[in-house]
Amino acid sequence: ALRARRRRLRLRAGPDPRHPALDAWDEIRDLTLDHRRPWPAASPRYAAADLILGLGQESVADDIQALALAAERAQFAGPDATVAPQDWTPVIVGCASLLTDRASLSGRLWARLLPASLFR
Repeated sequence: ALRARRRRLRLRAGPDPRHPALDAWDEIRDLTLDHRRPWPAASPRYAAADLILGLGQESVADDIQALALAAERAQFAGPDATVAPQDWTPVIVGCASLLTDRASLSGRLWARLLPASLFR
């Protein structure tokens, strides 16, 4: 329930158009951690490359890379940078689906019942 609430709050639109990309990127990180996969300590661009490699699925590569670049721009571009608002929900859902499909039964249970992202 806590994890679902955090996801809803992240995906809610806010006044600053930079926040959706950063919040979506945080959600991708949490999903990855919940499925007990390592998260690289790198900028979003390099973390995305590792994530795409780990998922082994080229169909989401462009979407994850686009989200990573948007998160990087939002994080490092400064307050005067303009960011077009975008709904990143489909990217999150696609990534969550791939992580779940590749997880074992016990991995799915851990991700659902005791998400690691709640303890970081």
